[in-house]
Amino acid sequence: MQRSFFFFLLVLVLPLYISAQANNDSTGMSKPSKKSNVELCKATYRASQDTGYVYIFASGEHGTPGYKTYFKKSKLEIFPPKFSFWHIRPTGIVSEHVVTFSDSIKFRCKDPIKSVTVYDATGKHVIEVK
Repeated sequence: MQRSFFFFLLVLVLPLYISAQANNDSTGMSKPSKKSNVELCKATYRASQDTGYVYIFASGEHGTPGYKTYFKKSKLEIFPPKFSFWHIRPTGIVSEHVVTFSDSIKFRCKDPIKSVTVYDATGKHVIEVK
């Protein structure tokens, strides 16, 4: 009885585990949903620390309006946390003109840290915290 329960549990859990592992890369960043308009963004970054928080700022340009940008925290349990920077492309008909964007995220941090890491469409960025 116990052996068949273990086998039953293995058959149910193993595919879920394999699927979860397939959605993570070596950075611990999970991939977004299968939507084709969600992709890593390209930006320039800066970081600062003040009053118990670290702030990460991203800025850049898109060729059309309507993009939504956001940071995503890594699922890895490390400190300081790592982030990835994403955007959602607009759908439908949009005008073509350069639009600037900016976005930010913060996390609690009592002790001073030297740098934070952000992954985007151009790769890994280690940003000095000022």
